[in-house]
Amino acid sequence: MAASQIATGPERLDAPVSGSVPQVESGTLAIMVGGDGEAFAAVDPLLRELGRTATHAGPKGQGLVLKLAINISLAMPTLAFSEGLLLAERAGVDPDVAAEVMSTSPAGSPMRKARTPLLLHLPDHTWFHVS
Repeated sequence: MAASQIATGPERLDAPVSGSVPQVESGTLAIMVGGDGEAFAAVDPLLRELGRTATHAGPKGQGLVLKLAINISLAMPTLAFSEGLLLAERAGVDPDVAAEVMSTSPAGSPMRKARTPLLLHLPDHTWFHVS
């Protein structure tokens, strides 16, 4: 048997997602995939059942790199929003009022509107585990 005919096993893809419980429930996750393009094409229909978008980011590992880039992009505005909210609260502004005004101001965004309730009222349970 020629070396080119030896089976090497299934092709593996990395496919991290952007979104959380509400996006899982509504099927609107953003999925970033790293790995072989043909393997991605084979699973793309399934991924589109799970998410709003499925994007081939490049070779193995590139899906994860893109996910980390998204997390960095979300972290800084969330930190700034939290600091602004704390400033308003310490000055006597009701946090719910401050959050509403800040979220609907020009500084608001869909991400901010989605995350504001979580910042004001933490959920009773975690949405994901790191293990």
